[in-house]
Amino acid sequence: MYRRKRISPIVWTIGILVVLVIATFVIARLDFPGRILRALAGIVPSSGQTGQPVADEEEMRGRLRELEGENAILRETLLQLQGEQRIEALEGDIGYPILAAKVIYRDHSRLFDTALIDRGSSDGVETDMPVVDSGGLVGRVVAVRAEVSRIVLVTSPDCAVGVRDQRSRELGIVRGSELVRWWADGNGENDTVASAPDLLELSYLSPSAEIRTNDTLVTSGLSGITPPGIRVGEVQSIISHEEQGRFEIHVRPFADLEHLESVGVVLYREDDRIELDELLEEVDDEAGPPEE
Repeated sequence: MYRRKRISPIVWTIGILVVLVIATFVIARLDFPGRILRALAGIVPSSGQTGQPVADEEEMRGRLRELEGENAILRETLLQLQGEQRIEALEGDIGYPILAAKVIYRDHSRLFDTALIDRGSSDGVETDMPVVDSGGLVGRVVAVRAEVSRIVLVTSPDCAVGVRDQRSRELGIVRGSELVRWWADGNGENDTVASAPDLLELSYLSPSAEIRTNDTLVTSGLSGITPPGIRVGEVQSIISHEEQGRFEIHVRPFADLEHLESVGVVLYREDDRIELDELLEEVDDEAGPPEE
């Protein structure tokens, strides 16, 4: 019987080594490990790729904050434009041009109840011109520079305005009230005095004047400083002092003096006042001197 010839272990070892060398050469040439590693990297994200979404999220949050800031600016601009449009719309009611202005400083001191606006002589603003907001009379111009002007508010004791009661047609003068008196117990026996920086006091009425609460007061135009018909305020309270034969009348201004932003300067110029003065002089001349 034919007997198989056994292969020497040395030959097996040499053969295995030759196969390994050839396989290593082929794998290196075809870049199998690199391909496998890159495939795995696509499946499992590396540490650098893990941080990318976080960076994108921070960038989106920063952009969102920018958009919110831009939206706030645009909203503020829109509100200012709406305020200016409401003020300019008053021209038809008042009968004189109105210059829109912005309040840039407000003095809240009771002794110096004034404000600064961003309009001045270069815009045609003159002293004693009335200042209004969409609600009513704010005050008048007391000092003018090229680019800014100072106004005294109607709530100041230094700002006196001639007014007319729209219902009864009574005439009087309002100015800022330093003190307000009201009944503490409701029976008229005890009264209390306190400061009232937001109220006006109506005075210089005729003894027979008929004034009621909730009456509307407008400028009379008789002083020559303000044109007639500008809304001033509403009668809030009337306190009778019978022993002194007088009334204490308090008025709530229509203007929103606590939140002044956009105002309008009524261009009621000195020429208009001069015409009124000349008209008064003509009337005096025609009337002649008083009889003795």
